[in-house]
Amino acid sequence: MQAFRSMSLDERWVLRTPEAMARAVIASSPELLSMVIEDLLARPSDVAIVGEGPWFFPEQIAPLLGHDHQAIWLVPTPEFRIRALRERGWVTVEGTSDGDRARTNRLSRDGLLTDHVRRSARALGLRVVEVDGTRSLAEMTALVAEHFAPVLRTLPAIGASDPAGDRRFRRALVASFRLFLARCTRRHTVLDRVAATYQLAPHQMGLLNSAYLAAGRESVREAALRDAVPYATRSRLGAEHWQPLVTAGLARNVAGGWILTASGLAAIEDLYQEIWAEVARRTADPALVGRVGEILERLSYAVPLSNRARFIREMWGGAPAITLVRLYRAVWELWIYRDVCFRAAWEADGYSGPQIDVLTQAWEGARSVAEIAERLASKQDRDGVVANLGLLKARGDVETDGDDVTLTAHGRATRDVIETRTDASYFAGWPTGSRLQALAHGFETLLEALG
Repeated sequence: MQAFRSMSLDERWVLRTPEAMARAVIASSPELLSMVIEDLLARPSDVAIVGEGPWFFPEQIAPLLGHDHQAIWLVPTPEFRIRALRERGWVTVEGTSDGDRARTNRLSRDGLLTDHVRRSARALGLRVVEVDGTRSLAEMTALVAEHFAPVLRTLPAIGASDPAGDRRFRRALVASFRLFLARCTRRHTVLDRVAATYQLAPHQMGLLNSAYLAAGRESVREAALRDAVPYATRSRLGAEHWQPLVTAGLARNVAGGWILTASGLAAIEDLYQEIWAEVARRTADPALVGRVGEILERLSYAVPLSNRARFIREMWGGAPAITLVRLYRAVWELWIYRDVCFRAAWEADGYSGPQIDVLTQAWEGARSVAEIAERLASKQDRDGVVANLGLLKARGDVETDGDDVTLTAHGRATRDVIETRTDASYFAGWPTGSRLQALAHGFETLLEALG
């Protein structure tokens, strides 16, 4: 493993043959497995554990098994592997002198390793399942559950799920995501530091990042920026806020909007590298980070890949080796996905972003036009708030009397339905019952450790 780490990127992925790469992985995998075993032995012994990994080779796992139903190998076809990598945002190995060759070598190496797994498992009489994408997730789950049935029958029953309790734990967990992100980067320390390097105010660096997350390397309009952050009530996104960035050469004006220049993209790259470095400096119990990260990273890869998450992965590069950094990325993407689900929920009922902003303020307790206008000052002027209140009134969501605004029962029910629909979409696939409680408790413990 150290030999691999000491190589340059070209030595790893361009100059070696796929056959040599595959032999090196097989030769070094016992070192990896020995550390995995150490981690597993450190886990509580009264709960079941699923060990999963790409290089758990059958000949190394077989001596650890009590019987054949304790292990199964799912091996992808070449076509399915390429499709899965594409959906995860993987294009090629970054930083080599020949990206096409690096990609070809990597895929060829993985194919050789898959063939090795297939041959080794069959020689040992262990179960192999070909994955080509023709089976649904439910079918694959049932197949694996059937294989593990003799083991599963020996396990104690998992605590029953309470829907109301689950919703409470899930919402509390997501509400703490923002605090986790802030503590990992010491709140605004990283943003302030990078902004100062480019002689920018922090909110100007934030605007560059908002534009990148909304449009990547393409042009972006003010409306798209506002729609990208449906919960935000304090944002500086207009032309007057872009002008200093244009003057500094970090962005340029285009028809109806702006686009980041090469210098602007370099500033964002510096920001992400600084975030990575700052998170990597934080200390936390590796076992705790691993337990929490296993679940949240899986959830982040299971949800549809939004543009914002895709742009984060492009700027972030390959999967970071440091567990806390990987967890940070997963939490960041899950935080973003909440906005995606929320937007889909209110658009399904025919609301616009400005309308749902106004309705949300009334739902959260604002009782006058002046109060709503104050809360939304950076997103809508007073005339816009009044116009949107008129539309909401026509739908029966609010009543107005001069400056007074009253949320109707219909409006509250509608807003509650949007929240419920958002939850149903966002939390699909999340753990329930005692597993959810363990995740929430672990994340809370991690937050406390990060200070």
